[in-house]
Amino acid sequence: MIVEYVSNQNQWTKEDKVQLKKTCIEDLQGRAVRYAEETDEYCSCFSETITTKFSKTEYLYIKAQSEKEQNEAFLPMLVDCYNDYQKAMFEGSR
Repeated sequence: MIVEYVSNQNQWTKEDKVQLKKTCIEDLQGRAVRYAEETDEYCSCFSETITTKFSKTEYLYIKAQSEKEQNEAFLPMLVDCYNDYQKAMFEGSR
């Protein structure tokens, strides 16, 4: 019974994904206002990538580490999302 409970805690829920996206948007502050559509797309990509590439336990473990260690773990997985976001903002500013 305990094993099943723990394994369920390791699974991402729909609410977790929504919260990840919301936090992402909040973290981008002014860019989220100026580039709302682009930010929404980036944060959707961010949330989907994180929940696909990492278990919830892995994600929480990495988030407890230093910013440098977080960047080393997350950035390689998020580079495509970030590049698409930069390109969309550039095109949106024209």
